[in-house]
Amino acid sequence: MYDYTKEKEALEEFLAGTKTAAEIKGFFSPYGIYQQKNGLFMMRLRINGGRVSLEKLRKIIEIAKCSKAEYLHFTTREAIQLHNVDPKRISPVLDLCLDLGLPFRGGGGDTFRNILLPPLGGLREESVFDVYPYAEELKKYIFTVEEAFHLPRKIKIAMFDAPQDEKFVRVQDLGFLAIKKDGMKGFRVWGGGGIGRNSAEGVLLLDFIPVAKAAGAAKAMIDLFSEHGNRTNRAQARIRYIAKALGAEEFRKLYLSYYEKVDAPDLKPEFGKSRERILPKSFSAHLNPGLDAWKRLNTRPSVKEGESLVHVRIPRGNLKTKDLESIAWIMEKYSLAEFRLTPARDFYFVDFPTDALPALYDDLLKLLPKVDTTLKSFVGQIVTCVGCTVCKIGILDSPELGERIGKALDQYFENREEEKIRLADSIIDKIRISGCPSCCTAHPMAEIGLNGLIKGGAKCWQFYAKETPDQILGTPEPEPTPDEDAVAKIMQKLGL
Repeated sequence: MYDYTKEKEALEEFLAGTKTAAEIKGFFSPYGIYQQKNGLFMMRLRINGGRVSLEKLRKIIEIAKCSKAEYLHFTTREAIQLHNVDPKRISPVLDLCLDLGLPFRGGGGDTFRNILLPPLGGLREESVFDVYPYAEELKKYIFTVEEAFHLPRKIKIAMFDAPQDEKFVRVQDLGFLAIKKDGMKGFRVWGGGGIGRNSAEGVLLLDFIPVAKAAGAAKAMIDLFSEHGNRTNRAQARIRYIAKALGAEEFRKLYLSYYEKVDAPDLKPEFGKSRERILPKSFSAHLNPGLDAWKRLNTRPSVKEGESLVHVRIPRGNLKTKDLESIAWIMEKYSLAEFRLTPARDFYFVDFPTDALPALYDDLLKLLPKVDTTLKSFVGQIVTCVGCTVCKIGILDSPELGERIGKALDQYFENREEEKIRLADSIIDKIRISGCPSCCTAHPMAEIGLNGLIKGGAKCWQFYAKETPDQILGTPEPEPTPDEDAVAKIMQKLGL
């Protein structure tokens, strides 16, 4: 069991003033613990695949209370961050997370990061099969692979379950797409992709492997990266630079040489048994106006009879601890198994009883009155990173730009409710904003993607362009856009 001894010693020296934040960064970045611009700290909780059961949510609430975090942030990679944590609270939070089985290891640094999954995996008509059980077993296995936490740079892995999600798989360090061959469940595997400086699409490495062999496919990439990654130049250290240097065919050959000799166990996931749901005999009467618009904007039928998928919007992805307590209360009231985080920084209730939707609408308005969970406004709904006011490497305030866009959209859709219901999700899905070129929102993949940069001494926005609609990655437009012109340019690109 890891005890964080060295990290705690470094923290004590920082608190005593004998070590700087820069000097302790190497101890804490592998756990996703970073100093913010304001001198307080961010602590990132791994949430594999973004799935949060009621039991796990209660643990997160306990951790949030222990940390005394000012707020929690849902990330674009389906994790949860504690923000504005006093450094004196880091040690007790480390201990509590370890006790609760939610260790920080791999939350940041040159390590194996959170596995990305589709929020509605297994619940769409296009779903080949639910990949979560395999992702959960893969995570457990990689946690036993010590090399995965001492890599040249980070490694990001994703599993998706439907053909239309291939584009997301192809931009990972290692991506798995669910397929079936002769009735057998399996994966098609890509590697060497990534979003960031010099974004790249991955190489098709394996056309089909049985699901049990996913651990071997991951271990082969970890071994390849550990031995061939650039450990002297961080700017050239991601897997995609190996693929670029070798070329697609040679990179594939190199990977297969590792895969053929890999020693890894077959994945044998445990599949959950069907549970008995205990629901109230009746639900509260509907009290608030706007129910029909809310249902059309935020709910859809599940593949499971009598259940609905409910999109709960979280502006900026930020909540207070008391808001999480309200969500836990809702989950218990309606006997919900879990909620699922999304890369849009919000979440879905995925097994909600359809006949209780009016009662849920009232509960959301009553229990979360300061959080626009229902998309009354676009303010805070445009997907951005945390921005330069929080992040030390940020250049521009991406959330502030997102709010200006939201206000412009609210103004456009005033008295156009039907048009808003029809276009809202499409618009939100099109826009991704990163405050610097680090691509935390994967903006090069977006139809309207932009990042902050400095050119000629001035801060401005760099837009991305795609030559054809089916392109996965765009390229930067030649001329950056001044901040004051960014909103108008986005509205023009939206055709509004």
